[in-house]
Amino acid sequence: MKRPKLEVYVSDGCSICSRAVRALQDCEQIAAVADVAVCNLDAPDVARPPQLVAVPTVYYEGVVMALGTPDCCELASRLATAMAAAG
Repeated sequence: MKRPKLEVYVSDGCSICSRAVRALQDCEQIAAVADVAVCNLDAPDVARPPQLVAVPTVYYEGVVMALGTPDCCELASRLATAMAAAG
């Protein structure tokens, strides 16, 4: 079974993006249930989601889950809810 994936969109000029990525990667509740993919908008092969308004932004299945540096517990709870709704 494929593990769920959170996508965190960042850019090279973002001063808080690395902190947001670290927070996601260090969150044990998220690591237990999902992978974290870093999508750097400055890379030529990364498409910008149409609803993206700022970086860092965390997505799950195309839905914005968090803006800025996410709170681990809050995001883990939102992710669990979204995963349960998806079946």
